[in-house]
Amino acid sequence: MGRYCRGKIVRFDATLTDNVNIGWGGILGHINKGGHFVLGQTTVANGKWKLTTLILEATGKLLIFKSINLKQRQFGSDYKSLPPTLSIAEAVDLLKRAP
Repeated sequence: MGRYCRGKIVRFDATLTDNVNIGWGGILGHINKGGHFVLGQTTVANGKWKLTTLILEATGKLLIFKSINLKQRQFGSDYKSLPPTLSIAEAVDLLKRAP
């Protein structure tokens, strides 16, 4: 089920109800039904949108032979704006000082 905010998807939560074939009826691969996907985002400074939730859980086959088992969970929060003139060295220093 998705939630919307002024034309933007805020949260998308879906479960595959059928297998998804990739390329020529599944020859390149397929994702098994039951796969679960969750995407969430929020607005931050200057009206930009940032990913807050990414959950991917699915199984399937790649090129008929290779089984895949996808389990990924990624979360983000407390986004802060940084000056556009920030150098890479300064960014690394900020990351080192973060708790």
